[in-house]
Amino acid sequence: VSDYNTPVAIEKVKAGVIDLAIVAGPIRPDDSLAVKNMCPLQDVLIAGPQYAGMKNRSYHLAELSEYPFVALEQGTATASFLEAFFLQNGVSITPKLELAATSLILSMVEHNLGLGFIPDVFVKDAIEAGKVFRVQLIEEIPERYICAVTESVFPLSIAAQAFYDTLKETDFTDFRY
Repeated sequence: VSDYNTPVAIEKVKAGVIDLAIVAGPIRPDDSLAVKNMCPLQDVLIAGPQYAGMKNRSYHLAELSEYPFVALEQGTATASFLEAFFLQNGVSITPKLELAATSLILSMVEHNLGLGFIPDVFVKDAIEAGKVFRVQLIEEIPERYICAVTESVFPLSIAAQAFYDTLKETDFTDFRY
């Protein structure tokens, strides 16, 4: 098991280096890949204690463009997804910090370095503990999926198939990061 961002994982599947990638979608259509949506993923906007004044109302994305943001680095599926969401709503946001992992976004937001978008499953415990809170948006962030990606022509190895079968049978509804 290795940890890659989505574009790297997909390239490794295409190159035959790995059999199966479990990645955050959306995935660009590609005839050489088989993509199966495994479970839904809902991004939320979070803020740290310094921004507690934001708790009592909902915001349009345009109202938030002056706030500092922390985000995943450019080129990741998540960064591309959020950039398209902003553009669709006529907003351009330039992150103050670009990070390599989702867990780093949570840490930076907890330390008041900016607002951040993060999948709700990764932030449930931190919200319940009062370390961060959800900023309510008027625009609805589209749902996306955790996807299983394989090479479309070649069958999975026995081990990869067993892992994939286990994932298909898993109930992710109460998943906690």
